[in-house]
Amino acid sequence: MKEEVQVKKLDGNIFSTSSDAYGRVLAEEIPKGILYVKVLSWKGMKLNTKWYEASLSSSTVVVDKIGLLRVRVIGERGQGIAGAAVYVENTPFSGSTGEDGVVEFLLPENSYKVKACLGETCDSATVKVTGSGIATIEVSLPVFLRISPQVMLSFRDFLFMAIFTVVIVAALFVIIYEYTVWRRKKMIKVMKSAEA
Repeated sequence: MKEEVQVKKLDGNIFSTSSDAYGRVLAEEIPKGILYVKVLSWKGMKLNTKWYEASLSSSTVVVDKIGLLRVRVIGERGQGIAGAAVYVENTPFSGSTGEDGVVEFLLPENSYKVKACLGETCDSATVKVTGSGIATIEVSLPVFLRISPQVMLSFRDFLFMAIFTVVIVAALFVIIYEYTVWRRKKMIKVMKSAEA
């Protein structure tokens, strides 16, 4: 996404331009010396920074109104949840958490509502991002265990599944045992009738 910037020459003339995909601005016909750069929008969001000084020897401008937002999505046991979708509401920013449950965004300083979802399970939280700072937030989802990419269990669901599995195994054991006893009795009956 292109950033809108204004460039002011030493003679006071101001012209507006856009950066390329790498955030670079080409300023032509600038005499050796200093020029000033003001960032009006960044990644589609209004910014309107102060005037930053740039020169041939120092041509990189670091915008101090942008901070880092680190979002960690956790489950009921405090475990990081990989693959959760994270949205910074009312912005074009979204991403997916890594194996540690973390995703990061560079954002203009402001307060943001962050929404995290894993399947149909969602929750949100609010965080304040400060310029040149790191804001960290945890969003907790009611996920106790994740068996596959599609199956998520709360602790209650996990407990129910464990009890259900034990009951099924016990029922199968009883059925197999009863079949074995029945089969043994049938074999004894067949053998007795063969002897008679």
